[in-house]
Parts: sequence; structure tokens; C-alpha cells
Amino acid sequence: MTLAADPGRGLARSLAVAPTFGRAAALAALAAVGAAALMAPLARYDPFTFAVNVAVAGCVALAGFVLARDPDHRTTGRILVLVAALWSLSWVNEWQVGPLPFLAEVLGPAWFVAGSAALLRYPQSGLSRRTETTFLAVFGLWACGGAAVCALTADPSWQGLPPGVFWPHFDAAETTHDSLSTAWFAGLGILLAALLALLAVKLVRVRGLGRSEAAPAAAMTACVAGAGIVFTVVHLVPMSEQTHELVLTMIAVAVLTIPLSFLVTAVRTHMARAAVADLVLRLTAAPSMPSIRDAMATALRDPSLELFFWLAPESRYLTEDNTPAPPTDASEDRWAIEIADVEGKPLAMMLTDPALRRHRGLVSAAIGASGLALSNGRLHQQVKAQLDEVHASRQRIVAAALQERRRIERDLHDGAQQSLLAVSATLSAVRLQVEDRPAAAAVVARAQTDLTHALRDLRDLARGLHPAVLTDQGLGPALERVAQGLGQPTDVDVPERRLGPEVESAAYFVGAEALTNIARHAQATRAAVTVTLTNGIVRLEVNDDGRGGADPAAGSGLRGLDDRLRALGGTLTIYDRPSGGTTLVATLPCR
Repeated sequence: MTLAADPGRGLARSLAVAPTFGRAAALAALAAVGAAALMAPLARYDPFTFAVNVAVAGCVALAGFVLARDPDHRTTGRILVLVAALWSLSWVNEWQVGPLPFLAEVLGPAWFVAGSAALLRYPQSGLSRRTETTFLAVFGLWACGGAAVCALTADPSWQGLPPGVFWPHFDAAETTHDSLSTAWFAGLGILLAALLALLAVKLVRVRGLGRSEAAPAAAMTACVAGAGIVFTVVHLVPMSEQTHELVLTMIAVAVLTIPLSFLVTAVRTHMARAAVADLVLRLTAAPSMPSIRDAMATALRDPSLELFFWLAPESRYLTEDNTPAPPTDASEDRWAIEIADVEGKPLAMMLTDPALRRHRGLVSAAIGASGLALSNGRLHQQVKAQLDEVHASRQRIVAAALQERRRIERDLHDGAQQSLLAVSATLSAVRLQVEDRPAAAAVVARAQTDLTHALRDLRDLARGLHPAVLTDQGLGPALERVAQGLGQPTDVDVPERRLGPEVESAAYFVGAEALTNIARHAQATRAAVTVTLTNGIVRLEVNDDGRGGADPAAGSGLRGLDDRLRALGGTLTIYDRPSGGTTLVATLPCR
């Protein structure tokens, strides 16, 4: 499903589907007046039962008209209006005129079936279509068909009706009719118990808004079904007429709670749609994927909601960590909603509870209200993805530079240095040959001296690129050799554990640059280098007791080290201590 993230249209739809209680109440009042007319004779001798039954018809009709105006529950609303009509029809036998008593006897139980259909499908089924259809077919056949069989085998006089009423029937013994009636009531009790079981299964299967909407009506239905089972027991076990009438009144009062629970649920649903306004307020801050997802999950009451943004350069949906979103066909238990921007281009995708299919108006309103935040969130995600790529690119550059430094160092050590050493050996042999010629020997000696200087410069160059001792022995010995070469008294405390080559290289050059600056500029008598590893973070600290005043912005050396550390996700901090001297702190994630 694809929805447009259009705030105006989403909020307009949210208001459009909101129940209009004024019009529904007017129609329900007309339904109550009609019910009162059908049950008018009852008012003469039992005004309380009359009032309760008229209230049931009016409240069921009101719940039906309210739900009928909601596109998500229009069918359920129409079924409830039918229930109100059937409920009223079941009491027309009070007129005891013409065919009305017979119609009430045969069609009256149909309100059980229609009411069960409304309860099983509201706000969503939770059952397979086959299970629901089979149960309703069996219930309808037993309720209305069984009632018809009982009516056709009964004499109107057995029902206390006057002789003039229209009552088609077969000549059957009263015992036969009583047996059929007993079997029918027993079966009705069993079907009501089955209805309770199906509602329990439904409540277990539905989630989120579906469960919160279904629970009140299911609870009230349990009361009605329980009263109905008692009613069947009353017919199966001989009891007084007063007890019989009391149970009928109890059932009517219990039934009255069902439409009230529907109305309460409708109000709660309306309040859920009103929460879309709160959603807009929550998304006014700088949006990110987690904040938008949490806000929409709260508005839609779906804690399992997942959100992914479409990134055009990648041509796919990505997660918060910029990894590919899971394929939608791999999530059969999820409802995948593709969200388009105002231009109709892909913007985002939500994976939600399939129960929300019953609340498309609410989902559409939430997506519409989140339109601007979704657009900004995608921009935020795009920038984050670009920054992640830049960071990864810098890391690759640093790794490539380190690898190239090590290659050049090996080439210098194994190639040029070895060739110069061979030349030095040759010059030593030549010098032995020309010892008797002082002029020639002096030239060879100068050549040897120049070659020695060249070898020293070459070693310094190789060490500056990547010292061999760092590769062979580790960070501690490499920093100790730097301090020895500078002649700077230094305490070096480095763990023996080897770190990654990139981390060791960065830490080495930071420490070497810091010690070089101390030896050249700080006028310090003592320095200390300390390296610690805590929770995957390497911390290198260099302290001296010099005159201070180090500034990374003043030279290219420390600035370059800062760039190197940042490329690896690290930091560089330099400050002068109040007691004198300077402290340099470098941190690096140890991968």
C-alpha cells in the first residue's frame, strides 16, 4: 500500500472520519420511537421491561449509526442497525394480532446471529474467514431454523395466544414440541458457549488498537452470553413464570451494555485520531528516524512499528544504521506501507501490525500529519549517510596511507639502504687497496663519510614514514626509541598488548610529535608518556614540566595529527596545567 505524506490531506481525513454523534443520535431516537411502537402493549403491564428494551434498541441503533459513518467500520455499523431492528421485531408478539406473534417467534432469534457477526468482526476478525463464516452459518441455521421448527410444531394456544392469530403449524403432540424446544434451547446454549470461545481466541490474536477496541464489547458479550445460557437453563429446568420474566429482564439489561461498550470504543477511537494532533506537536523538534518512529508508534499504538527511509542514491530503503531494510515479502506478518512525498516519489516505508488495516483512516491521518517530519527526517538520514561515508572514506585513506608508508619503509630498508651498505663495503675494500696513496685514500674516506650521512638520513626518512621497530616490537619500544634519540628524559608506560596497526601508527606519531616538540620548545627536564585501554578506547597522555604554550593551530604538525585522529574517530586535546607544564591527550577507538 502506498500513502502520500500530505499533512493537509491527512488531517482532513482524520476529521472526516470522526463520528458525528448529533446526526447519529437523531437517527437512533427515531429507531427508539419505532421500537416503542412495536413494543407498545408491553408498556401497559411491565413498564420497566418496556423501557429497558426500548433503550436497548435505541442504544444499539446509535452505536450502529456512529460506526456506519466510519469507513473502517461501516459494515459493522450497518449490522448493528439490523440488530436493533431484529431486537424490536422479537417483541412484536406482544400485540398478539395477525402474523406478528409467529414472525417474532421465527425471526426474533436472528438478532443473536447478527449481533454475533458484529462482535466477531469488530474491530477486526482475528479469526479465519472460513471459521467465522461456518460458525455464523451454523448459528443462523440453528437459531432461526430451529425456532421455525419449534413454531411449526406448536399450537398457538400452547403459547397463550388467542385463537385468531396467524400461526401455521403441523398437528403434533405437545410432548414432541417440548422435546424439540428443549433440544433447540440446549443447542443455543452450546452455540453461545462457542461464541465465548471464539471471542477469547480473537482477543488473543488481535493486538494494539484492535485489542483495546475489541475488549469492552467482548467483555459485555460474555455477560450477555452468560445470561443467555442461564436463559436456556430456565427453559430446560421447570421454574416459575416470575423467574422466567426476571431472567428475560436480566438479559435485556445485559444486552444494553453491549451498544454502550461499542460507543465507548468509538469515543476512544475518536480520541486516538485526535492524538494525531499530538503527533504533530511531538515532531516539531529536529526529527530523526528514532524520534519519528517512536512518535508514530505511540499515535498508532503499535510498539512493533518499524520505519525505513528511501535514499535515492542507494535506490533502496535503509535502516537507521544505513543498512538495507529487510525485504517486505519476508515479513508476512507485517503490513508494509510505502509512503510517497508530495511529488509522488518514494519517501519512506513502515512495517506495522496488520491489525491496523482496519484503521486505514487513522494510519493515513498519522502519515499525513508526519509528512513534513518524514521529509526532514529523510534529509537528516541522507546527511548522516553522507557523513558516515565521508568518515569511512577518511578511514580508508588513512589505512591506505599507512600501508603505503610501510611499503616505502620496507623498500627503503630492503632496497636503497642495502644498496648503500653494499657501496660502503666496496669503499672499505677500495680504501685498503689505496692505503699507500694518501690522496686517493682521503677521497675514499670522504666518500665513506658522505655515505654514512646518507645512510643516517635514509634511516631517519624511513623512521619518519613508519619505523620498523613499531611493526616488529610495538608501540612502547617505538616511543622509547624516539625519546632516546631526542635525548629527552622520558618515562614510558605502555601496555604490552598489541593494538591494531592503524591505532598503533596514529598513537606513535602523536607521541613522537609531542616528544619532539617538548625536546625542541618546552625547555622541560622531564616528560611522561602513558597509554591506557578502557572499554575499547585507547588513551595516550603526554605530560611535561616545561614552559607550556603549545597550540595546535600554530603549526602544521599537531594540526595534521588532529586530522589523522579525527579520521579514525579520535580526538586530540592540549592544555597547560595550572601547576606548570603541558598535557596532551589523544583518544582513539580500538577496533
